[in-house]
Amino acid sequence: MRTVALEARGHDALEFRVRTAYEEFVAPGAARFRIHGEVRRLHDLVRLSWEWAPVDGGETQGGGLQVLLLGPDGRIATDYQFIGL
Repeated sequence: MRTVALEARGHDALEFRVRTAYEEFVAPGAARFRIHGEVRRLHDLVRLSWEWAPVDGGETQGGGLQVLLLGPDGRIATDYQFIGL
């Protein structure tokens, strides 16, 4: 399986990534995203896995690994996505 890595730095880039994913998958009612497994945190790093599935209850269609770097204020500063894991 091919893995795609995406990176967003800064709040504008993060907002763009979230907004476009929402508009493409969630807003039309096509899919739902959910955490898969445990969210882990070590100091300023957060790791989580996620998956997406059709809203109608079909099988999981994809997912990935998310690694978040938190800034001094506790907000997400950098978001690394590895899609297809």
